[in-house]
Amino acid sequence: MSTFEHAYYIGNGLSLILYGLDIALYYSTMRNLFLTRNSSSRRYSATILSTASLFMLTIDVSTNAIYGEQAWITFRDSTPGGPPVWIIENFSVWYQVLSTTSVAGLIFMSDGFLIYRFYVIWGSRWVPIMFPGVMYLAGLALAILEIYTTALPGSLFFSGRAINFGLPYYTISIALNVILTVGIVVRVSRLARRMRPSLDQEGLQIYTGVTSMLIESAALYSLFGIVVVIPYGLNVPTAVAFAQVWTKLAAIAPQLILMRISSGKGWSKEVVDRVESDLVFKSPSDPITSTTEYSVAGNTEQTLTSKSSKKWGDSREVV
Repeated sequence: MSTFEHAYYIGNGLSLILYGLDIALYYSTMRNLFLTRNSSSRRYSATILSTASLFMLTIDVSTNAIYGEQAWITFRDSTPGGPPVWIIENFSVWYQVLSTTSVAGLIFMSDGFLIYRFYVIWGSRWVPIMFPGVMYLAGLALAILEIYTTALPGSLFFSGRAINFGLPYYTISIALNVILTVGIVVRVSRLARRMRPSLDQEGLQIYTGVTSMLIESAALYSLFGIVVVIPYGLNVPTAVAFAQVWTKLAAIAPQLILMRISSGKGWSKEVVDRVESDLVFKSPSDPITSTTEYSVAGNTEQTLTSKSSKKWGDSREVV
């Protein structure tokens, strides 16, 4: 139990740092949404998702802090056996169950948003998201069972029915993240090849650079999930620290994507449609130099301008 306590304490400290980062990203996203002329529907949907994510994260961070305070300060001397015994006897206390519920809700929203992004980047086609959709629903069912079992008296993070439902739940959720991440990277790489002849280096970096790939695919969220599920499946107590960091990344990953979209630099449906239909670029056989402007992600203040002459290689696109 001593290892679990150390891991829980360290996880709480790292969580507070990531919570502060999420607040900063939230502010930046809201500022972009309301200070630029984004479409109303996108502004409201992004605001709801971003705010709900921060709210769920706030519940998780707050309840974990209260749980640690109760174990190590409030009931430290009044419980026979000290904090280790109190932690075992009160793992199913109501605010800890609330924490589990908020985490499940946060993961549910984040995974749903990533499926939507997968759908958009794959050209708004339904077939590619059918299998991820089935995994998503299976994970949701297991999440409900996980919440129910952790609410039962005597439940623990690493034993009993909690881990029986928790391990497959986390495994399916993380596997879903990995599939979506790989799928988005593959798709963006293919689209990049179509954009390369008509984009300058700056434009390529915005849409196909390493930073863009990492953010759009939520790669850090997916990779860190693998770090969580392995020790959790082996009943290693340090998994609780990794799990706390991973759940914070479940809020940060979508927030980063929303921030890019709100600033007009993310992959939107309009950008994907234009790349797929070659409407972004003029035909290289067109002898007349022309200019095409279009808005990105609904942000009418930021446009891409494409100039084409007789040769495709002469095209330039400036952000």
